[in-house]
This record gives sequence, structure tokens and C-alpha cells, in this order.
Amino acid sequence: MTTFTFTKITKPAASLNGESSLPALDNIPLKKLKPAIGYDDTRGLFVGYGYVYSSFPHKALDKYTRNLEEREMDAVILENEYLRAEFIPSVGGKLWSLYDKIEKKDLLFNNPVVRYGNLSTRNAWTSGGVEFNIGERGHHAYTCDTLFTARTELDDGTPVLRFYEYNRIRSVVYQIDFWLPESSRFLFCRVRITNPTLEVTPMYWWSNAAVPDWDKGRVIVPADEAYAYDYKSGMTVVPIPYHHDADMSYYANNPCSDTFYNISEGTRRFICYTDKDGYTYAHTSTNRLKSRKMFVWGSGAGGKRWQEFLSGTGNPGSYLELQAGIAQTQEEHIPMPPLTSWEWVETYGAIRLDVGLAHGDYKLAIAEAEKQLNKIMTAEELECLLVKTKSMAISPAKELLLSGSGWGALENERRVACGENLLPEHLHFGKSGEIQGQWKNLLEKGSLGEHKTLSIPASWMRQNEWLEMMESAVKGKDKENWYSYLQLGCTYFSLHKFRFAEEALKQSAELKPNCWALYALSCLEKTYGNKEKAAEFALNAAKLNPGDISLAIAAVCRMHEVGQTIPIIEYIKSLPDEVASNSRIRLYLSYALLRQGKVAEADEELNKDGGVDVSDIREGEISITNLWFDIEEAKAKAKGRRFDRQKA
Repeated sequence: MTTFTFTKITKPAASLNGESSLPALDNIPLKKLKPAIGYDDTRGLFVGYGYVYSSFPHKALDKYTRNLEEREMDAVILENEYLRAEFIPSVGGKLWSLYDKIEKKDLLFNNPVVRYGNLSTRNAWTSGGVEFNIGERGHHAYTCDTLFTARTELDDGTPVLRFYEYNRIRSVVYQIDFWLPESSRFLFCRVRITNPTLEVTPMYWWSNAAVPDWDKGRVIVPADEAYAYDYKSGMTVVPIPYHHDADMSYYANNPCSDTFYNISEGTRRFICYTDKDGYTYAHTSTNRLKSRKMFVWGSGAGGKRWQEFLSGTGNPGSYLELQAGIAQTQEEHIPMPPLTSWEWVETYGAIRLDVGLAHGDYKLAIAEAEKQLNKIMTAEELECLLVKTKSMAISPAKELLLSGSGWGALENERRVACGENLLPEHLHFGKSGEIQGQWKNLLEKGSLGEHKTLSIPASWMRQNEWLEMMESAVKGKDKENWYSYLQLGCTYFSLHKFRFAEEALKQSAELKPNCWALYALSCLEKTYGNKEKAAEFALNAAKLNPGDISLAIAAVCRMHEVGQTIPIIEYIKSLPDEVASNSRIRLYLSYALLRQGKVAEADEELNKDGGVDVSDIREGEISITNLWFDIEEAKAKAKGRRFDRQKA
């Protein structure tokens, strides 16, 4: 018998502490994507197409702490006699764990804590389990948001867990339905993305599963080549399984951090991961989810320490990721036609392989994996299941358990007002709320309304239909409204209409001096490459609102980038204690003191109160390490000693 349980669980978890006050205009690095070595014009790849350079209109989630406290959170558990699947709606509907009750093994890396790291498009992200990334390259904007969560069922009464949300960057709706049939060794996942617009939209999807670090673990995929990234060659086309004289199907031998397998058309889509005894995690899907990927963390001390940190003190947290996507690589988005839905089914579960075949010739291992998968369900049967469950997927849920954001509701209100069809009508989006209020006012009254200059803008908008309304507003009711020009300028910025953005933002600042327009102008100058001017705008913005931590961090960051040490020191001295004590600001202060030759003061600032601990430091960022090296080197030099960074 299958059970569906909506419950509360308690885990050691950090606090998100809300969003940044600033518009996320340039929080994804601006870079030119280049084709891999070995690509040619017959590959049919969409490298660089649809790339976005910020998570705008979403704000960054960068205020979290590292401290873990026991916290209660909602969870949904699907369970039968073989598997127990635990989902946490508040972290993007993540499949947190999948436990094999017969073998008494976790098929996924079941993170014992909820700790955030700076890896998503909005900064905050959690490790482990399976996350489902939609819309734009990377860990998506909803990875730490609560999704709409509902209960429904198949025709035979099998309970179904449904997650869904409106994606604001692509203006699409996505829906994920999970079920665990009685006596099934596989958890089923049915995904449906709907483009309800009249425009072709770039689409991205990757299902990312974190699997445990098993001794002699081998990854088996039906492919003989891959697009792989390694530190020697960059991205290139490589043979599978041997590359650089190593059998890279054993992840411990893999010199590549990212391996995108090229599975031929007509071949079953799967990725398996077997331990030394043939016990195997298996993921398979219908044909639309075409690609598979292995991601391996760095094997050095830094990569291992990062994994350990994300899973809490004393928990090694070592895992690799096995992923599945609609495009060949993660450098791509796929053009999705207007008024279209894309659907597929995925399965997650365990099979057992003949150990000699599993760890023998690679082609024989592939054949053995497919043989065992076919015993449970063939590729043809899985495609039939996709068709069979369509009626469930387009039917209203039986019960709404949790609500997501109000943006889908606002979009429906806009569509009603404009005489357009609603978003998929079987999905209930409720009513828009306070955070959408200014946009509802624009829709109904042609104005964004009055706003105080020090009040944090509640929300931002990217969508073209709203852009047109803002353009009309500043020609009419909002002709003298600083706030409307601010919103308009930031939307232009997000669409890379930089000249229009500059005109609107300067108009906002002229109508009423405000920190938000100055901050956006700082981002614009940085985009232009004018770092000195960017620092000037950021500092002026922060001075208008000295109690805002997000503005203060942005100001010292911009000044640090251009080496303005004295202005940094003077500015930080002027800040309220609760802002000046921020760890990121203390880091830049220590740098500035060192650059001024005040080595002892820099050392004291770095190490006081247990040392600078920047909660949202990004993986690979070595600013604290470099600062410590610089200070120790300066101290050694003052004493006439040589400082060896390699031995420190």
C-alpha cells in the first residue's frame, strides 16, 4: 500500500533572513560563452542562446547565516513497501531523500542539515537530494522558495504529490507530479512545462540528483562520447569511458568536473551508478529529457571542505551529481514554441546488476543496466505511461496543501484585463497579494503609485507586457513619478536596453534623489567598464541610506575593486555599528587597512570575535585566504623573514 503524508519535520537549519533590498541587475557574471573544442556546425547545439545575466526580477537571497538551529518545516512523504521519498516544499520542492527500505540504503545524498551556500542564481542554495532547475542556466531562482504544493491521484487512486509555480523570467508555468505505486521499486516524476505566451522562449531544464560517494562507484550511461570540461583542455569532445588514459566511468578517476554524455537518438535515456557489489542507483526517462551529466566536485582540500561545510560539522557530505536535461549541455537553452507544453516522465529507484558485468567491459555494463531496467519497465512502456497519465496531469488537484507566490495570480489578473487566455486552468494560483500590489495598481489605474525614497521597493518586473504599461505610465499619470522611472530603468537594464535604462534612471534621480536609482546607475557603469564611476555611484547611493546593509556592502565592494582604501576606511567609520559589523564589510575593511600599511590593525580586524566568517562566500572565492596570506607575508617581511605560501 502507498501512503501520502503531509507532515512537519525538524532539522538543523540556517535562517534565510529575507531578501536583499537591491534589484539583482548584474549578479550573474557577464561572460561570452564559447563553443567547445571539437564542436562543428553539424552538432546542432544552442551554445549561448537564451543566456540571462541576472536573476532579475527576483531579489538575491544573501542574508542567511551559517548558524544551525532546530527548525520545523513542512514535508511530504510518499512511501510503499520498497521506498520512502521525503520532499521539502520550502526548498523548491526538493526530493530531499529516497530510502531503499529493503537494502536499508539512501539512494540519494540525504543531507542531515539545511545549510545555504552561494551557488544559485539568487545566491542561496542547498546541497543534496534532487533539485529541479528550470528557466535559466544554473541552480534556478526558486530553489529556496516554497512552491505550490497539492495532493491529487491517478485513475486507480494512487496518491500524487504536485508542485507547481509561475516562472517570472521565462513567463512559463512548470508542474512536477510525483507518485510511488504500490509494490513499485521506482518513484515516478512527471514534468510539464507550458509556454502560454505568443513568443518563442529559451527553455532550460536539468534534474540534479546528488548521490552518495560509494566505494568504487561507477557511472554507466549508453554513450561513447561526451562534451567534457577538464582543467587541461577546457570544454572538449572526449571518448567514453577512457580519457587521459583513465577510465572516467569510475568517478574517482574522472579528470573532468562536468561530463555531458552524448546519447544517440533511438537509445534508451538512462544513467546508472553502481557500487562495488552491483547495487545501483538508476534514473531513466522518456525521450524528451535527452541528456545526462556527471558532475564531480573538486578532489582537493577546498572541494572536500566545501561539501563538509554544506552538510554540517562532522558530516563528510561527500557526493557526486548525476543530472538529466532537455539540452545536450548546460551552456544551452532550447527554443520553446508559443502556446506549447513539453512533458516527460522520469524514474528514480534501485536495480541490481551482475557485479562482473557492472565492473567489466563498459559496453557490457551498459547492456546489463538496460537489461535490468527493462525487467522493471521498458522505454516503450515508459512512453506509454506518459500518455496514460496525461489526464491526471491536466486535471485540478484534489487538495491544495501550500501556496506559492502571488505572481501566477497577478499574471492571470493581467490576462483577464487584456482579454487573453488564462495560465493552465487546472492549476490554482489564488489571488495576488501585497507584494504584487503596485503592479495591480498599474494594471487598474495606470500608475505605480507614490513611494517613499527610503522604502525598499517591494518587487520588480521584467515581462514585456508590464514594460509597455510602465512606458505608458511615464507618459501619463506617472510623468513626474521618480519611482516609475526607477522601475522602468531597471526593467530596461535587465533586457540590456542600456541607453534607455540610463535615461530613465537619471530621470528618477533628478525627480527625487534616491539610493535605488544611484545603485542601478552604479551597476550600469560597471557594465560599461567604468569601475571608478561605478564606485562613486554606489557610495553616493549608500550614503543616502546608511542603515541599509545591502547598499553598504555594494559600496565597499565597488570601492575595493578599484583600490579606494582611504574612502573605504572613512565610509565604514561613518556606519552604524550593526552595519559596520557585517562580515563582508569587515573583510573589505581589513583589506583596506592592509593596503594602507596598517598590518596590525588589518590582522586584528580579520581575527577579532573569532575571525571574519562571510556566510555567503561563493564556492571558489578565496578572498579570505588571500587576505590571510597577505597579512602573514607583511608580518614576516617586517621581521625580516621569508614567508612561503606553499608551506603556510
